[in-house]
Amino acid sequence: MSNESFLVPREQLTEQELDSALQQCAREPIHTPNCIQPHGLMLVTPETSDEIIQVSENVIQHLGISAQDCIGKNLNDIIGGENLAIINKTIREADLAPYKFTSVILAGKPYDAVVHFSRHYKVIEFEPKSIADKDSLQQVYEDLRNYSIEAQQAHEIESLYNLIVSHVRNITG
Repeated sequence: MSNESFLVPREQLTEQELDSALQQCAREPIHTPNCIQPHGLMLVTPETSDEIIQVSENVIQHLGISAQDCIGKNLNDIIGGENLAIINKTIREADLAPYKFTSVILAGKPYDAVVHFSRHYKVIEFEPKSIADKDSLQQVYEDLRNYSIEAQQAHEIESLYNLIVSHVRNITG
Protein backbone atom coordinates (compact mmCIF):
# COMPACT_ATOMS: atom_id res chain seq x y z
CA MET A 1 0.00 0.00 0.00
CA SER A 2 1.46 3.36 -1.02
CA ASN A 3 1.67 6.44 1.19
CA GLU A 4 -0.83 8.17 -1.12
CA SER A 5 -3.63 5.94 0.12
CA PHE A 6 -3.31 7.08 3.75
CA LEU A 7 -5.61 9.86 4.91
CA VAL A 8 -3.87 12.88 6.32
CA PRO A 9 -5.91 14.46 9.12
CA ARG A 10 -6.61 18.16 8.80
CA GLU A 11 -5.03 20.46 11.30
CA GLN A 12 -7.35 21.74 13.97
CA LEU A 13 -8.44 25.34 13.68
CA THR A 14 -7.32 27.88 16.21
CA GLU A 15 -10.06 29.73 18.08
CA GLN A 16 -9.50 32.76 15.85
CA GLU A 17 -9.70 30.66 12.65
CA LEU A 18 -12.84 28.93 13.90
CA ASP A 19 -14.43 32.27 14.80
CA SER A 20 -13.55 33.64 11.36
CA ALA A 21 -14.98 30.56 9.62
CA LEU A 22 -18.23 30.79 11.63
CA GLN A 23 -18.58 34.49 10.80
CA GLN A 24 -18.09 33.72 7.09
CA CYS A 25 -20.68 30.95 7.31
CA ALA A 26 -23.16 33.32 8.97
CA ARG A 27 -22.80 35.78 6.06
CA GLU A 28 -23.63 33.17 3.41
CA PRO A 29 -27.22 33.12 2.13
CA ILE A 30 -29.05 29.96 3.09
CA HIS A 31 -32.01 28.19 1.60
CA THR A 32 -34.78 28.05 4.16
CA PRO A 33 -37.55 25.54 3.47
CA ASN A 34 -41.05 27.05 3.26
CA CYS A 35 -39.65 30.60 2.97
CA ILE A 36 -39.00 32.64 -0.13
CA GLN A 37 -35.72 34.53 -0.12
CA PRO A 38 -35.93 38.22 -0.98
CA HIS A 39 -34.11 37.66 -4.27
CA GLY A 40 -36.51 34.89 -5.31
CA LEU A 41 -40.08 34.67 -6.52
CA MET A 42 -42.85 32.15 -5.80
CA LEU A 43 -46.09 31.29 -7.61
CA VAL A 44 -48.65 28.77 -6.33
CA THR A 45 -51.44 27.08 -8.29
CA PRO A 46 -53.79 24.18 -7.55
CA GLU A 47 -52.11 20.87 -8.44
CA THR A 48 -54.36 20.30 -11.46
CA SER A 49 -54.68 23.88 -12.71
CA ASP A 50 -52.48 26.74 -13.85
CA GLU A 51 -54.57 29.44 -12.15
CA ILE A 52 -52.38 31.43 -9.76
CA ILE A 53 -53.83 31.45 -6.25
CA GLN A 54 -50.81 32.73 -4.32
CA VAL A 55 -47.73 34.74 -5.25
CA SER A 56 -44.85 36.38 -3.40
CA GLU A 57 -45.20 40.14 -2.93
CA ASN A 58 -41.91 40.82 -4.73
CA VAL A 59 -43.28 39.62 -8.08
CA ILE A 60 -43.36 43.23 -9.24
CA GLN A 61 -39.56 43.51 -8.95
CA HIS A 62 -39.10 40.42 -11.12
CA LEU A 63 -41.95 40.54 -13.62
CA GLY A 64 -43.25 44.09 -13.45
CA ILE A 65 -46.74 43.03 -12.38
CA SER A 66 -48.24 43.36 -8.91
CA ALA A 67 -49.06 40.35 -6.77
CA GLN A 68 -52.73 41.32 -6.75
CA ASP A 69 -52.79 41.44 -10.56
CA CYS A 70 -51.35 37.90 -10.72
CA ILE A 71 -54.04 36.28 -8.56
CA GLY A 72 -56.59 34.45 -10.69
CA LYS A 73 -54.47 34.68 -13.84
CA ASN A 74 -53.16 31.69 -15.73
CA LEU A 75 -49.43 30.92 -15.43
CA ASN A 76 -49.25 31.19 -19.22
CA ASP A 77 -50.26 34.87 -18.99
CA ILE A 78 -47.68 35.68 -16.29
CA ILE A 79 -44.58 33.61 -17.17
CA GLY A 80 -45.31 32.91 -20.85
CA GLY A 81 -46.24 29.80 -22.77
CA GLU A 82 -42.68 28.73 -23.54
CA ASN A 83 -41.69 28.84 -19.85
CA LEU A 84 -44.86 27.03 -18.83
CA ALA A 85 -44.12 24.32 -21.41
CA ILE A 86 -40.57 23.94 -20.02
CA ILE A 87 -41.91 23.65 -16.46
CA ASN A 88 -44.62 21.14 -17.43
CA LYS A 89 -42.08 19.05 -19.36
CA THR A 90 -39.80 19.05 -16.32
CA ILE A 91 -42.68 17.92 -14.10
CA ARG A 92 -43.49 15.04 -16.47
CA GLU A 93 -39.87 13.93 -16.89
CA ALA A 94 -38.99 14.12 -13.19
CA ASP A 95 -42.25 12.54 -12.08
CA LEU A 96 -40.86 10.65 -9.07
CA ALA A 97 -38.45 13.35 -7.91
CA PRO A 98 -39.85 15.43 -5.02
CA TYR A 99 -38.26 18.60 -6.44
CA LYS A 100 -38.11 19.29 -10.15
CA PHE A 101 -35.35 21.65 -11.38
CA THR A 102 -35.14 23.59 -14.64
CA SER A 103 -34.18 26.99 -16.05
CA VAL A 104 -36.38 29.60 -17.68
CA ILE A 105 -36.18 33.18 -18.96
CA LEU A 106 -38.48 35.64 -17.15
CA ALA A 107 -38.69 39.27 -18.29
CA GLY A 108 -35.56 38.69 -20.38
CA LYS A 109 -33.46 37.38 -17.46
CA PRO A 110 -32.37 33.80 -16.67
CA TYR A 111 -33.89 32.10 -13.62
CA ASP A 112 -33.57 28.72 -11.98
CA ALA A 113 -36.99 27.21 -11.35
CA VAL A 114 -37.86 24.60 -8.73
CA VAL A 115 -41.26 22.94 -8.71
CA HIS A 116 -42.67 20.83 -5.91
CA PHE A 117 -46.08 19.76 -4.74
CA SER A 118 -47.43 20.48 -1.29
CA ARG A 119 -50.75 18.91 -0.40
CA HIS A 120 -52.88 19.73 -3.45
CA TYR A 121 -50.81 22.69 -4.64
CA LYS A 122 -48.06 23.19 -7.21
CA VAL A 123 -45.37 25.52 -5.84
CA ILE A 124 -42.99 27.11 -8.35
CA GLU A 125 -40.00 29.01 -6.99
CA PHE A 126 -37.76 31.13 -9.20
CA GLU A 127 -34.31 32.42 -8.36
CA PRO A 128 -32.29 34.76 -10.60
CA LYS A 129 -29.36 33.04 -12.21
CA SER A 130 -26.02 34.66 -12.96
CA ILE A 131 -23.29 33.73 -15.41
CA ALA A 132 -21.23 32.56 -12.42
CA ASP A 133 -24.03 30.09 -11.55
CA LYS A 134 -23.72 28.50 -15.00
CA ASP A 135 -19.97 28.21 -14.59
CA SER A 136 -20.26 26.72 -11.09
CA LEU A 137 -22.93 24.23 -12.23
CA GLN A 138 -20.71 23.21 -15.12
CA GLN A 139 -17.86 22.72 -12.65
CA VAL A 140 -20.05 20.57 -10.37
CA TYR A 141 -21.07 18.47 -13.35
CA GLU A 142 -17.44 17.99 -14.38
CA ASP A 143 -16.43 17.13 -10.81
CA LEU A 144 -19.22 14.54 -10.52
CA ARG A 145 -18.37 13.07 -13.92
CA ASN A 146 -14.70 12.76 -12.95
CA TYR A 147 -15.64 11.20 -9.61
CA SER A 148 -17.88 8.70 -11.37
CA ILE A 149 -15.10 7.66 -13.73
CA GLU A 150 -12.56 7.36 -10.90
CA ALA A 151 -15.00 5.42 -8.69
CA GLN A 152 -15.51 2.83 -11.42
CA GLN A 153 -11.75 2.32 -11.53
CA ALA A 154 -11.36 1.79 -7.78
CA HIS A 155 -10.82 -1.92 -7.19
CA GLU A 156 -10.42 -1.86 -3.42
CA ILE A 157 -12.80 -0.51 -0.81
CA GLU A 158 -10.06 1.54 0.87
CA SER A 159 -9.17 3.30 -2.39
CA LEU A 160 -12.88 4.03 -2.93
CA TYR A 161 -13.14 5.54 0.57
CA ASN A 162 -10.04 7.66 -0.07
CA LEU A 163 -11.51 8.82 -3.36
CA ILE A 164 -14.78 9.80 -1.68
CA VAL A 165 -12.98 11.71 1.06
CA SER A 166 -10.82 13.49 -1.50
CA HIS A 167 -13.81 14.58 -3.57
CA VAL A 168 -15.84 15.68 -0.54
CA ARG A 169 -12.87 17.79 0.60
CA ASN A 170 -12.63 19.32 -2.88
CA ILE A 171 -16.31 20.25 -2.81
CA THR A 172 -16.44 21.55 0.76
CA GLY A 173 -13.06 23.25 0.82
